[in-house]
Amino acid sequence: MLKPTLADAFLPATLLVLLTPQPATAAAGMSDMAAYLRLTWGLLIVLGIMLILYALVRKRFSLLHSPEKSAIKVLEIRHLMPKKSLCLIEVKGREYLLGISAENISLIASLSAAPENSFAAALENSSSRAES
Repeated sequence: MLKPTLADAFLPATLLVLLTPQPATAAAGMSDMAAYLRLTWGLLIVLGIMLILYALVRKRFSLLHSPEKSAIKVLEIRHLMPKKSLCLIEVKGREYLLGISAENISLIASLSAAPENSFAAALENSSSRAES
């Protein structure tokens, strides 16, 4: 004859719990699930609002954002190393390349701004040279 084990002792009780209908716990389980879904959706909405506000603040207060009627416009900033960068600015139609470090700011080059229709101007200049 086989000896009864500990699992054999708990098997009838486990089957009884599993097989009896328990509407109260099923409803509680569904309300818990609904609460978790509401919590998840609420967190996603708050996270979305935070991301939208971050994007708006970053766009509004950007270092590269210059007013239209400003005399000095920052065109581009390239960070080379920590506390060292290159900055391309435009002042009254002329472009300047600046080297910026923690200690000082130095002028690297003065660039002339290229016109937007440079190909058309080059073509016109070449045709006027060929005629004369």
